[in-house]
Amino acid sequence: MSQKQRITCASCSKYFIITSSQLTKVKCPNCGTINQLVVDEGSVPVSNYGLSKDPVPEYTIEQVARIARGHLDEPNSLWVEVAIPHVDNIENCYKRVYGYDRDRSNEVYLTKAKAYINAPKRIVHNVYWNHELDWDSSTTGMVRVIEDYGNNRLLLKEHKTTSAATLRNDLVVRAIYEEYADSFWCYSVSEKCPTIPEKGGWRRGQLVLSGCLITELEPNRCEVDFINCFDFGGFIHVKFIDEEQKKVGIRLSRMKKKAEDDYKLELYRAGAHQQQSYQQQSYQQQSYQQQPAHQSNLSSSGGPVQYSEGAVCNICPNCKTISSSKFCGNDGTPLQLACASCYSPVQGNKFCLSCGSKLN
Repeated sequence: MSQKQRITCASCSKYFIITSSQLTKVKCPNCGTINQLVVDEGSVPVSNYGLSKDPVPEYTIEQVARIARGHLDEPNSLWVEVAIPHVDNIENCYKRVYGYDRDRSNEVYLTKAKAYINAPKRIVHNVYWNHELDWDSSTTGMVRVIEDYGNNRLLLKEHKTTSAATLRNDLVVRAIYEEYADSFWCYSVSEKCPTIPEKGGWRRGQLVLSGCLITELEPNRCEVDFINCFDFGGFIHVKFIDEEQKKVGIRLSRMKKKAEDDYKLELYRAGAHQQQSYQQQSYQQQSYQQQPAHQSNLSSSGGPVQYSEGAVCNICPNCKTISSSKFCGNDGTPLQLACASCYSPVQGNKFCLSCGSKLN
């Protein structure tokens, strides 16, 4: 009995059928790439081989939690690598055909990518989960929260594609995250919501599945695995489908940059706060070492120094409160005369010893 074999091209990832079992190499009829003869799903009898194009399934949020995680664990040898120009800060990006859209017009791809992010998992998760951030602007337009229960949300999204001139998608998505000791597992899927009709001029797309696994390897370093499968729900040119696969890696690249920038900013602010506290402590120590009060306003000639109004002020040495009275209104500490520009103590000088401002 003659056999039919389905071959998946190593270049364009499209499959085609051959009937000869004697070939060792075969040319892809779609892109012309020469492929080694590797059977994708095994040889089956002609009478049992189905040529129908099965549509992608419609999952529930509970199913996606298990299925998306399982696809992340699949060996990369079963997938085709995606080349993304100008993106070099992620480890890899792979895709494979997952089925066909509901009108059986286009192939629908499952795409996954991996990156290592130098930031704590709480910051990485905040970037991913916060819909108000713009790291996902390459594929997401307007986002409106319909339901929000903390770790469980229902969102209305605009899906931005390269083909927005010919096909615009909106979608309603259920998103959930689960927190563990060393990881976050975030997953989402389209949800039917009759109370939210399609927008005028838009077509309701289908998020078949999406997941983001954030695993903390070290206190400030995470491994992030991202997987996504989106169905446009209508005819679209193959070049736009290819661009959609690249955007999965681009989204992860932007999430990496945003998380690392947020962590650097957090470290900078913590360092600046620590430096400010150190300066305040040093200033307080200097205030205790000032000269006696009866000598503080004497010039080198022994006479009192006349200061210009507005050049000096009265300041509390403890809480740095400025007042026109003689004592601090917060703790009752006697106020001391200080330069109005830098608040350094004034000790009978015509010019501030710290900033050089003229005092009289």
